[in-house]
Amino acid sequence: MGNSKKIIKFIGALLLISIYLFPVIYAISSSFKTLEEIFSNTFSLIPNNPTLEAWILLLTQYPLAMINLRNSFLYSLIITFIATTFAYPAAYAISRFRFKARTPITLTIYFLMVIPSTVFAFPLFLETIITGLHNTPQGYILVMSALLTPFACWLLKPAIDAIPIEIEESALIDGASTLSILLKIILPLTINQLGAVAFFIFTAAFNDFAMAFVMLNDNEIRTFPLLLQTALGFVEFEHSWNLIMAIATVGIIPSVALFIVFQKRFQEILVAGAVKR
Repeated sequence: MGNSKKIIKFIGALLLISIYLFPVIYAISSSFKTLEEIFSNTFSLIPNNPTLEAWILLLTQYPLAMINLRNSFLYSLIITFIATTFAYPAAYAISRFRFKARTPITLTIYFLMVIPSTVFAFPLFLETIITGLHNTPQGYILVMSALLTPFACWLLKPAIDAIPIEIEESALIDGASTLSILLKIILPLTINQLGAVAFFIFTAAFNDFAMAFVMLNDNEIRTFPLLLQTALGFVEFEHSWNLIMAIATVGIIPSVALFIVFQKRFQEILVAGAVKR
């Protein structure tokens, strides 16, 4: 009976993984296919006659793709740094301190979590127009940082809650300041959780389309998701699905690379709590 349950779980997990990975694998595979093979009636996951035609075309005739990819990567890194820098002390304050505004602030954060970011698109658009930050990287970074900081705070608070308050009380008795406790005790115990949250924030910023579409107009400062949307709409890309799949594959690389680098961190988070570390 126990083996049957394991087999069922394994099959279910394999099915879910296949469902999630199939579009990615098919996109990568299609980028190495010819247009004739893509539009043929015979389905094939592996290219019959692999070709680099789409990749050569992308790298030689569409330099804007690399510029937009660089923009997305840099914007996402800065947004991640700003969001986590502000969210971490905020999560610590909400977790440890008792003050009158604590409940309203917490409820506001949770409230912002359930509202789609597109609801804020028009008000933020007007604000950036008034302040002169519309169609600038600075305005986009500030807006995305403001939207993602509550999300980061919400993710970080449970990690800080899990640390016994007695550790901090002992440090206070020894004369440590609140800032010292945060940086020398709490931060080392939650560094893995902070890394995971930073990855989630980076991914959310890198994949953002709605805010970038509203706030960034010039091709030189636009992000990679906007390029992909433009590629799908341009007449010059019509029926060039191998080129579009090559562009999509390029967009997958940064997130996958970061996940591979921090894979061990995610495993440690799953199998160990902050205090047990």
